Amino acid sequence: MILRQLQRIAGAAVFAMVLAPHSQAGSLQIQLTDARDRNAEGIGVVVETSTPEPLPTAPPHAVMDQHREQFVPRVLIVQRGTQVSFPNTDRVQHHVYSFSPAKQFELALYRGNEHPPVTFDRDGIAVLGCNIHDHMVGYVLVVDSSHFGFTDRDGRLVLNGLPNEAVKVTVWHPDLGVDYGVINRTIDLTSGKNTAEIRLDQAWQSKQEASLSWNDY
Repeated sequence: MILRQLQRIAGAAVFAMVLAPHSQAGSLQIQLTDARDRNAEGIGVVVETSTPEPLPTAPPHAVMDQHREQFVPRVLIVQRGTQVSFPNTDRVQHHVYSFSPAKQFELALYRGNEHPPVTFDRDGIAVLGCNIHDHMVGYVLVVDSSHFGFTDRDGRLVLNGLPNEAVKVTVWHPDLGVDYGVINRTIDLTSGKNTAEIRLDQAWQSKQEASLSWNDY
């Protein structure tokens, strides 16, 4: 399970919440604030359901660029089976690698789009690095779900297309810290209230890294 894997990853924090069934389910709004009651922007949210999801007709595609000697976005969430491209738009070469159990791969020195996409076919967290620039670190969270995203500047994320059942919400970002632990709650979603409010017990420096469009490459 994703939750058990996340607990073993240093630099990760996980919050699990069980949401009770709702007769008019279909969308869920997550509102995230920090210990100072500020909106927490740029934190990943994954919703898992017990209903099997239909397989996509084609593998999903995502992009993690290398720009100004940084991975952009630094944190990426993808559905299992997604093909991720790692273009290098810097003027210097990079050598991308991951030794994580979730995905092990290596893209030797290159610029531009010399390497084909990498398929992430196992749940978990892949920590990425550059063999030339040690300060470059990126994270790819691979989940068995198509319901995920990042909170916006208002600390909010709306996920649609959810089945009418109990769902599990996982809130994650590597910068939250492994000592944050796990919080389990049960929320009774009443008619007209499909909202989950989650409050961190620490201050959060908001961050929202937007990936460049694939059309830019």
